[in-house]
Amino acid sequence: MEDNFPKEFSELTLDYLNKVLEVKLNTKIISFKEGEKIEPGFTGKVFRIIPEYKEPKENLPKSLIIKFQTDNIGIRAFMAKLQAYKKEIKIYEILNTIKELYSAKIYHSDISQDGSHYIIIMEDLKEKGLFQIDRKEPFDIKTFKLIVQYFAELHSNFFGKEKQEKIKWIKDYNFGEYMKEFTIQNFDNKKSYFIQNNKNILNDSLINTIKNIKISELFEKINPDSEYNMNRTTLLHGDTQAGNLMLNKERNKMAMIDWQYINIGLGLKDIILFIGISLDENNITENDIEELKNLYFNILKEKGISYERNIFEEDWKNLSLISLCNIISASAEENIGNDEERKKKYGEYLLMSEKRFITFLQKQNF
Repeated sequence: MEDNFPKEFSELTLDYLNKVLEVKLNTKIISFKEGEKIEPGFTGKVFRIIPEYKEPKENLPKSLIIKFQTDNIGIRAFMAKLQAYKKEIKIYEILNTIKELYSAKIYHSDISQDGSHYIIIMEDLKEKGLFQIDRKEPFDIKTFKLIVQYFAELHSNFFGKEKQEKIKWIKDYNFGEYMKEFTIQNFDNKKSYFIQNNKNILNDSLINTIKNIKISELFEKINPDSEYNMNRTTLLHGDTQAGNLMLNKERNKMAMIDWQYINIGLGLKDIILFIGISLDENNITENDIEELKNLYFNILKEKGISYERNIFEEDWKNLSLISLCNIISASAEENIGNDEERKKKYGEYLLMSEKRFITFLQKQNF
């Protein structure tokens, strides 16, 4: 594997683009310019380019997305440890083969030998009428139904140990294992602060639940490698939040982006986290949450997935508490490093997520 590829947007050249794209596009790019700006994410930087072709054709992409690793050295080292950039490339290639799921087409990718730098050249979903959503935007029940249908389809394709042969490489040290270690290490030290900081909205029942959580025992209940759980495990996106969702204006078509945190686990984790930190506190009811649970369960059942309802409910409860413990344990410093502006924004996002997730749990009488 060679490391001779652009690692920054300033290093991107016509020669490189034509070297990797000319055969696939069946024409040369004679020039390109940067298109509409895209805000950088926590783990990478994304650019849009507008290419000019030697032989313009209707079917050629009018824009392309170019994705690079983050500038943050600490996060980059962490991503290399997880082999997260490598895994993102591989999972996009697999997702491109599942016709029922809409995902961005990958034209080309390169990655450094140590896994710390990469480039992905991919389809611009904006051309298909999809737009990235602000991570702070709350969703209504219609949008959540679309999201649940998407994840039920995704999870059904990899549900159970037998369907995971082609993605077994994900089980190498992954984000799920990291979050388990991180949460066990930090939860007990942070739960008192969390309770004090949210005392105006926490009810007595949830406070007692938080105080009585035995974090290692709780993780063991959802251990994906246990004989009890392994046949209900599936591919997890791992970072299900609004900023990683692209929707059309009608909100009847969607795609997920940023797959660096994929892991193997119980699929309800993706659903619970997404709903819990993205709900509209004033317009989502307990009945709505129950309807979304039933939608996910019934789609899996229609696809021939065996999932006993009592075990489903047990998983829902345990994974809801695990997600809460993840949120309690999180910190802006851990995720962002020393970038003060981004740390401030992420801190605000964490506070918002805390309050929404508390509402999510208390609507269900946890």
